[in-house]
Amino acid sequence: MSSSERKARHASPLQKITHFVRIGHARSGFEKRNGRFGTPVLVLLVVLSITAAGAPKPKLPERYAKWLNQEAVYIITDEERKAFLALPSDEQRDKFIQDFWDIRNPNPGSDRNAYKEEHYSRLEYANSHFGSQSNTPGWMTDMGRTWILLGKPTSEHPFTGYSQIYPLELWFYDNPARFPSLPSFFYVMFYMPGDIGEYKFYRPFLDGPMKLVRGSRFNSNADVYRFLQPLGGDVAHASLSLIAGDPIDTRTFQPELASDMLVSKIQNLANDHFNIQQLRTRRAMRELVTSRVLSAGTDLNLSAVVLTDPLHEKWLDYSVPIEDEQMGVRTDDGQFALDFRYSVLTENGTLVMEDQGQRKYPAYESSSAFVPFAVAGRIPLVPGKYRLEVQVVNHKTSWSYRGHASVSIPAEGQTSWISGPLLADSVSRAPQSSALTPFQYYGIQFHPLARRQLGTKAPLRVLYQLYEPQPSDYDVEYVLANLVVREARIVSTDHVASSEFKDHLLLKSKTLDTSALPYGEYMLAIQLKAGTGSVITSTNERLRILEKPLNMRLFFETDPAKLAKPGVIDYMRGLAAVAQHNDAGAEKYLKRSLELNPANSFATLYLAQAYYRQHRYKAVSDLYRSSSLKDFQVSPEVMAQIAVSLWDSGDFTQAKTVLKTARSLFPEDALLAATARFFSTQKN
Repeated sequence: MSSSERKARHASPLQKITHFVRIGHARSGFEKRNGRFGTPVLVLLVVLSITAAGAPKPKLPERYAKWLNQEAVYIITDEERKAFLALPSDEQRDKFIQDFWDIRNPNPGSDRNAYKEEHYSRLEYANSHFGSQSNTPGWMTDMGRTWILLGKPTSEHPFTGYSQIYPLELWFYDNPARFPSLPSFFYVMFYMPGDIGEYKFYRPFLDGPMKLVRGSRFNSNADVYRFLQPLGGDVAHASLSLIAGDPIDTRTFQPELASDMLVSKIQNLANDHFNIQQLRTRRAMRELVTSRVLSAGTDLNLSAVVLTDPLHEKWLDYSVPIEDEQMGVRTDDGQFALDFRYSVLTENGTLVMEDQGQRKYPAYESSSAFVPFAVAGRIPLVPGKYRLEVQVVNHKTSWSYRGHASVSIPAEGQTSWISGPLLADSVSRAPQSSALTPFQYYGIQFHPLARRQLGTKAPLRVLYQLYEPQPSDYDVEYVLANLVVREARIVSTDHVASSEFKDHLLLKSKTLDTSALPYGEYMLAIQLKAGTGSVITSTNERLRILEKPLNMRLFFETDPAKLAKPGVIDYMRGLAAVAQHNDAGAEKYLKRSLELNPANSFATLYLAQAYYRQHRYKAVSDLYRSSSLKDFQVSPEVMAQIAVSLWDSGDFTQAKTVLKTARSLFPEDALLAATARFFSTQKN
């Protein structure tokens, strides 16, 4: 590959399977088979309604074979491939392909599919830039495969023209797509064995550093490592470990299997446990929500705020205005039934958690007239950036309503921040104080502005939270300004003493009198100022003042009794920590969840992975011994990690038993095959 080609590399912007993810009473078929009847938070129910017929199927038409075996070969899951091959007609194949892309669309329902566009852009790039050394189609090369799956690396370092080493290329990734099962930072290294042919994956354990060099001066891995060190680009580290930041064994210079497992995971990324879970969930919700062709409804205007409780735990509160009777159905008992679904994703689209179901609300007056209202929910999370998506569907009229909000939850550290503000048109004392009720704080119920709209003459209630690593005395300035009429504004200042902060946090409310302001568009700015007048941190929110107030009643989507079940809140935060690559947080919350509900086998599964990513092999082994192998049999990756951890702790017999069971369940899994090769090379 020429240097000009390297410099030119760039990346352009990016049947029926049901899978229910619930928080509640449902029990998975997996748990039933194992005789475990707890109250798991995450429930997996997978039903494949497309099965292969007994008779052999005719050969696929060329265009479908190309799509299956070339265009989508690296991103289609094994169960999707099996279902596709079982389809008897071109019409069904076309529908399958359409659904295949739709289910991966980061913006469901949009005519533009950024995922599909990015995939075909990567495929085109791979075919244009790789494979020239061996006259191989670019998509078939290891470099092409990696580019298609992971996109453009953060950095690329070619090493060619050295007489002592074979041609190498080192790619560095910072996990841009946030695959939870891949490290946050890692390398992928390619080398050209024998200086001829095509670049191939380098596996530190199976290949070894000696495969990278030539000449009699190299007699050990240590010799290779020391020779590569001055070359830069972290190539010396990658010769022993592809995981950035991993400690290197500078005594024996022996690579570990973890890097080889990383390569195997990249090769089989489509069948990654997290990827399959997310796809099944999206299919399930799509089946439930789009069982008919839904017309485009009105966008939902969400209000969302994040606050920290006295135990320093994070809560996301949100409200959704229900303004149109067409959004639901009137029931025989005079209630208003609403099909409601929320999803929490990372900013890059990884599903964290979701829930759906039908709720009933008293939305009718005695005159039988529909009265608009707002639905509020509360979700436990951990610091990170998220996207909250809400969907309301009326299956009777085939109307769908969607809304979303970007949510940033700051971590506590050395930086000051303001969380909020929450804008409300009224407050009231709660009849019964509850830490799980949305928009209720210390027994006071706030009623958030619907569509951020306030009626004229009504006071504006503001709630926000300050975090200060080193509290002092401050001034807080509030400015409510009309965006058109410069003179229409309110400026107010409060003094905050350091003694008001409790463990670095201060929850503060403010009431602004808007009676003298004309209706129109406004911006509320809140600034935390030091004694010198300098701004330490600030936040702002837009709102509209109307001639006629909305005064919506507030009902709750969140069921406090369901959240209060043992281990549920901790499990939800554990899932969020996993999605945010926060292994320490995942360990903290998943352990606590299991202490409260030992029957949650999925908490056990995710905890094992969190331990393994921290190289805590003894903790993985102990968790396995205190559980059951059946708890882990949904994931070949975790079973491989358990086997390696047992091996590392010296329990070779049990390690082989776990691996044997895993390979009988997943005979084609590349990761398990690599683990078996590792065991075969070891002496015990």
